[in-house]
Amino acid sequence: MSELPQRLANAVSDPMAFAVPVAPRTLALTDDAQGRVAVTRDASGVTTLPLVAAPVGDRVVHETPAGFERRFRTSVVQGASPAASSAWAEPRALVDAWSAGAELLDPATLAVLAPGRAPAGSEALSSAAWVTPLRTATLPPATHTNAVVIHGDDGERWLVDPGADDALELSRVATVARGVSAILLTHHHRDHTTGAARLADRLGVPILAHPWTAARLSDVPVARTLGEGDAGPAGWSLLHTPGHAPGHLCAWHAARRVLVAGDMIASVGTIVIDPPDGAMGPYLSSLARLAGLQPRVVVPAHGAPIVGGAERLRATIAHRLWREARILEALSHEPTSLAQLVTRAYSDVAPSVHWLAERQALAHLRKLVDDARAAEHEGRWSVRTDATAHPAAAD
Repeated sequence: MSELPQRLANAVSDPMAFAVPVAPRTLALTDDAQGRVAVTRDASGVTTLPLVAAPVGDRVVHETPAGFERRFRTSVVQGASPAASSAWAEPRALVDAWSAGAELLDPATLAVLAPGRAPAGSEALSSAAWVTPLRTATLPPATHTNAVVIHGDDGERWLVDPGADDALELSRVATVARGVSAILLTHHHRDHTTGAARLADRLGVPILAHPWTAARLSDVPVARTLGEGDAGPAGWSLLHTPGHAPGHLCAWHAARRVLVAGDMIASVGTIVIDPPDGAMGPYLSSLARLAGLQPRVVVPAHGAPIVGGAERLRATIAHRLWREARILEALSHEPTSLAQLVTRAYSDVAPSVHWLAERQALAHLRKLVDDARAAEHEGRWSVRTDATAHPAAAD
């Protein structure tokens, strides 16, 4: 994502028009004589209580915080017989395995088996990262940016990307972030950085960012700059992943295979690659690198955590290359304006957002020029006549 342009901010009078409604679901808490509970594991490896159709006396209610693409109001009830696909598990052993990073627990299941382990208003699919969506001036359909608390193996914690401007939102994340030792900014966009200075002062902690990010934040006091390979809390390392922004950082926990991805990928909306800061070639290279890590969980800045995120990363690459192919097809030997190219290559996109598509198309075109497959002259674009002879044409 990127920060919300003023012209779009003026046009959106009710950001909640983009919110996704809460869907009800009911989970059964079924136990046996040994105090074990029935659990199921879905195809992505997440452990949860079995779904049931009819509630029989609420035990606890868990609501997904606003800002996630899929939101549930989950009633957990004392159910009847477990489903045939269920297995029996000792609750304490299950939570201990989650704490050690060996299990991924559905947040509603965690709320029942270990009340209070994750603060209210946060989701904790993995014990390595707690996600608190904050209302920010970001691009629709997203309405929130995830502030993420990453947990080190030694108990140290960092807060990543507190981008809210609202005092109540900042108070909410300050409660979740109590005890953190630093604030990390993945990049310089305002929907990731706006609350950082106030929270750093409130929590008494330094702000950390890549040097290129620090140089773009004149109003945010970055205390220390970090880059590729630098250490975060124990078990975490930083990855320099340029493309969306030149100083973009991700946080990676190799042992638990949890990736805090910032704006490299989103589970709601799309990632804007907006030149000159955005560059499509480095972005695709960074995505390929992240997919190669085979992350178990990807925590994006916008939307819910993604289980088995490597597949989503590869799908994002495929989509971008598909769009690039459409842009290349739209080029001719006659110089063509950017607006004309967008009309041809983005015919599947509503004309009302073609101004935004132009920024994406420009990033693709600059990559095509770098690959010697397109040429640019005075703001107009054409196909390179010798493109088929260039090695990049086969990429």
